[in-house]
Amino acid sequence: MLDQNRDVLVSDSDIAWLQDSSIVLHKSDLEFAAMSDSCQHDLNSGFVYYRNTPKTRDLLHMTLSTWRKSGICADNDQYLLNCGWMRAAVKGLKYGILPENGWSVKLVRKNRCLTEPPALKETAPAYIGDGRPYAYHTYGMSTSYEKELDMLAAFGFYNVERSTGKCKKVATNVDEALQKINLSCVAGRDGIQHAMCSDSCKTRTKRANDILTDMKKWMRRNPVYYQVKQ
Repeated sequence: MLDQNRDVLVSDSDIAWLQDSSIVLHKSDLEFAAMSDSCQHDLNSGFVYYRNTPKTRDLLHMTLSTWRKSGICADNDQYLLNCGWMRAAVKGLKYGILPENGWSVKLVRKNRCLTEPPALKETAPAYIGDGRPYAYHTYGMSTSYEKELDMLAAFGFYNVERSTGKCKKVATNVDEALQKINLSCVAGRDGIQHAMCSDSCKTRTKRANDILTDMKKWMRRNPVYYQVKQ
């Protein structure tokens, strides 16, 4: 896509978008930006932005030409992209690791059961974005995803029309999203309990099961898209 003179934003299917950050990234002076991994010095390939420049094309050419030793235990694409990124940085690539208050693997706190929600704090904007969340990495690619889907449905972040298989046209209200996230795994009437919680706040995956059931029905009515094994 870069060779076709396009800017590119790559997002894993287990990334929940709370805001569209493509305009923010496009207006920045960054050639390359990525979500951080568990360490700020490592990028996570779940959310990556490439501006169409010679240096980003060079970055990908170096990444794709990197050889990974077979004995190294690592995700292949992420490992190679980290290697290519470090080499490109030395050659002058304008890069940025996206701030965690906007693009995070830690947006939802530990899912232990609380008696009351913690106080919501105003988050100051970092060097990019408005300080509010843009994307949340659920890490569902290595799971069956029922629990993660149940959690996203509990927050109202599930943005597909189950009866048509199409995306909803209404954008997520980020302020409401923050309120819902803050109520995650809080015991009591106002709390939001879901399958990713622990202890007494943990629930069955009923929301996810209902969604999957409806989607399977829709796919059966539309056999061109039907790929679910019987």
